[in-house]
Amino acid sequence: MKTTKELFAVWYNREYQYCGGIWSGVFKSTMVESGRYLEYCRHYIMMNPIRAGIVTQIKAYRWVWNEMP
Repeated sequence: MKTTKELFAVWYNREYQYCGGIWSGVFKSTMVESGRYLEYCRHYIMMNPIRAGIVTQIKAYRWVWNEMP
């Protein structure tokens, strides 16, 4: 992700005569191994289509796996 951001910033800066970083602190990486935090992250990700208003029930979302509680 870091490399992608850097390459895009270089392109953007050249294209639009901009100077500096484009994103400041947008991306954060955290190690998720197992346990309670893994379940929290899984639930958070699975609820995104509902929060975005794409579906009203998670089962109706095309890209969801079947084990959602």
